[in-house]
Amino acid sequence: GDRSNAPQIQQPATERVRDFTRVLLHGDRVAAEGYIAGLRREGLCLDAVYLQVLAPAARHLCELWERGDYSFHELAPALIRLLAVLRSLRCQLD
Repeated sequence: GDRSNAPQIQQPATERVRDFTRVLLHGDRVAAEGYIAGLRREGLCLDAVYLQVLAPAARHLCELWERGDYSFHELAPALIRLLAVLRSLRCQLD
């Protein structure tokens, strides 16, 4: 099929996941929410945010834990930031 009419997102999904994971690990809640808001402004739909960014970022954080790259004390704040982003997006589902 012709994919020329499909919406194009500039940044590859894996790069977005890596970037967002870095924000979760080293930024704050405002930075994490701002990163997602930027993706939404670029045209990424809410479903894609959940499926292409949030879920893979959660999996990536789990992988970092399993590999021993980060301690619980380093990952816990990142998970709290991820939950804050999920809560902030919940109202957009209605």
